[in-house]
Amino acid sequence: MTKLAKREATVLCSNVDQVNNEFKQHGEKAILVSPATSVRSVPEGTEVAFSHFFVNTNKDSGETYDVGGGKFALSRVVLDKIAAQAGVNWDPVRSRRLDDGSDPHYCCYFACGRYRQFDGSEVGVQGTKEMDLREGSAQVLALVERYETKLAQWHNSGKRGYPPKDPRSGQIREMRLHILAHAESKARLRAIRAMGIKSAYTADELKRPIVVARLMWTGHTNDPELRKEAFRMRMQAMMGAGQAMYGAVPTLSQTPSMSSLSSLAPTIALPPNEPPPPVGSTYDDVDDIPYESGTESREEHVVEQPVPQNDEPCITFGKNKGMPLSQLTDNQLAYYISIAEKSIADPEKQQFRKIAEMQLSEYRTEMNERKKM
Repeated sequence: MTKLAKREATVLCSNVDQVNNEFKQHGEKAILVSPATSVRSVPEGTEVAFSHFFVNTNKDSGETYDVGGGKFALSRVVLDKIAAQAGVNWDPVRSRRLDDGSDPHYCCYFACGRYRQFDGSEVGVQGTKEMDLREGSAQVLALVERYETKLAQWHNSGKRGYPPKDPRSGQIREMRLHILAHAESKARLRAIRAMGIKSAYTADELKRPIVVARLMWTGHTNDPELRKEAFRMRMQAMMGAGQAMYGAVPTLSQTPSMSSLSSLAPTIALPPNEPPPPVGSTYDDVDDIPYESGTESREEHVVEQPVPQNDEPCITFGKNKGMPLSQLTDNQLAYYISIAEKSIADPEKQQFRKIAEMQLSEYRTEMNERKKM
């Protein structure tokens, strides 16, 4: 295993040829996280920073977790590190809870962030996470079912080692106590993955470094006038950091009254929060942290109700979520047919049988229509 502490570094490049050469090298030898893989110019006063670090796949490191099939997913520790090095700023206004909080065991959170592209403009990333921990929900049922499967395996093995922990005695209670924090954290992690990070990597892939590229303001320039202006701006930014964050302190005559404060409208109009949906209408979807009682492959265990878009059936899980069936390739459609067939045949997923049968019918209808053409 590569020694992480000795292999972290950041390289700054301002020359276009140097930047593109870095992109070429890292594209072949590293896991590159970047808004682009080449540049035509670098804005004056900025440089492209390439931050390198390695991921420890040891199960005790907390940086990855096993998702089966010889693959590992990146944990929150690594994803937060990638976001920090990419310069992601989370929007405190748009990022918020979407439900009305009327049920303490249900929460839906939307996370919205921004990071800078190489031309200086900003691009947004976003993610939504629904935590449904009400009795009878798919998420709670999945936790219990996975625990029972592990318990049966423990009994069949002759009770070797410690028995698996019942999630009802601790895990579910803890998740309910901190449901908002869990939903917010998981929504942010989904937004980070939207930056081009795969859901899982092989051990060989994770032997390569992760390289995060971002545009940084350094003020370096060959123009003496611009250097003076850059110095003045940096000094103003450092000396006026509190004012930039909280605004200028108003004088007594400038202090607004309570009546004037109540009339101020929010700068961004957001839709009202909604009550939670009925129990049983939410799903045990792909998550960023493995369940304590199981680490099965995620995508094959996801079964969701079809969400029509423009009256056309769409894929409701996995990397093609939201895509109309007509836009899938024949191989992709055949893959989803096999997933639905496995779900129907799995005795541990009988609560999802009707949904899987409906999905399978739609997939086969689309496949038959293609054969007629």
